[in-house]
Amino acid sequence: MPQFIVSYSPTRDGFTPETLTELEQEKISAHWDYIKAAFDAGSVIFVGRTTEAPFIGACVLEAADQTAAKDFMSNDPTVLSGVFNGTVQPFATLLVRHSE
Repeated sequence: MPQFIVSYSPTRDGFTPETLTELEQEKISAHWDYIKAAFDAGSVIFVGRTTEAPFIGACVLEAADQTAAKDFMSNDPTVLSGVFNGTVQPFATLLVRHSE
């Protein structure tokens, strides 16, 4: 199945984990639940984020096509609420190291 990378970036200047508003905290919590459910269902392969500015997050997912991947991104609670912007690009996983 085709893979896509969904990149998320905050819409607010000065965004840091230490300066989250109540709305941002709520939507990021819902975002985690949304991503985790897709991971548990097997469509999300990889999830991660930067730990210093600029703060961005990404997930690699399998989807039928780019339209389906964009629908996934567009329905993310952080994108729906305007807390994060999202982009979708076709992606190819080339190497993966599994830790034990």
